[in-house]
Amino acid sequence: MHRTVTVIVAAVGLAIIAPAAARAASCNAPITVFSGNLTLTADYVKSSGTTPCFILQNGYDLLLNGHSITCTQAACGTAVQIATSSAASVVKNLGTISGPFAIGVDASAVSSGANTIVQNVTISGVTGTGIKKARTVSKVEITGPSIGIDGAVTVEDSKITGGAGQYGILGTVETVQANTVIGAEYAIAGGRKIQQNVIQVSGKCAAIMWFPTIASDYVRSNYIECAGDIGGGNPSLGVLVSSGYAGTGTGPKGEANLIYLNGTGFTGLSGKWRLLKNKIFLGAGSTAVDPGSTTPTIDGNNMCDDAAICPDPPVAPFTLG
Repeated sequence: MHRTVTVIVAAVGLAIIAPAAARAASCNAPITVFSGNLTLTADYVKSSGTTPCFILQNGYDLLLNGHSITCTQAACGTAVQIATSSAASVVKNLGTISGPFAIGVDASAVSSGANTIVQNVTISGVTGTGIKKARTVSKVEITGPSIGIDGAVTVEDSKITGGAGQYGILGTVETVQANTVIGAEYAIAGGRKIQQNVIQVSGKCAAIMWFPTIASDYVRSNYIECAGDIGGGNPSLGVLVSSGYAGTGTGPKGEANLIYLNGTGFTGLSGKWRLLKNKIFLGAGSTAVDPGSTTPTIDGNNMCDDAAICPDPPVAPFTLG
């Protein structure tokens, strides 16, 4: 015969002690990655000096692995420097860079042919430039620097939050696609193929400065709202064409953009440009299209030039027919 015995234990006054948080490591002395990819296993803090926290050599990668790199002093230099190399390095993996670094990620020393990538990184508090000269920037979120992203070839699926006098995405060579820029006065300055971006600025803005070079370049399906300018007498620019396309026949096109501001919708155009199916809603005294020296092709656009009768802009994201 087996008996079942029930034992009752009364726990009185027992304290449950949580494990101590992992201590952050120091990057006051630069950590150089030159013989294999580095995956972080702790947070890193820069509390003194101006040298970079991490230096990537020979095309090796830094995988943040959900960890942070933080400047805790009044000012720091660069968080991650990608050193001179003809090979590509990648900085990624759901980590954060925060505090008053001058630059978050600096790839300006890398050969222009190397596809240096910054991906899935959050950057905040940087005072100068969030990401500099990385070839491809994807799925990053940047808040606060004077320049969010500078000199990339492709910027996509990213969010930049800035302010008056600041640049969101500057100097992009090729493609700016599916990004959100909030508050930065100069939202997108550069790029040949600019599409599906959302730009919202509460004051004056120069939303897109476009640098097309071949006939197939475009500014397409972007949402531009400088809402604070409506009736404010502080004119803005929706799309400023900033290059002298010299090809023959039809030129680059602005197509299916939704622009809502007080100022000028499109300016700097020439006879070769095409404006197709744009919806441009402007404050009183504004200009939908400044044609330049000759009139561009303008077809199928919906333009409203009186703030009193223009509807409120739709909520992004949007779909234009």
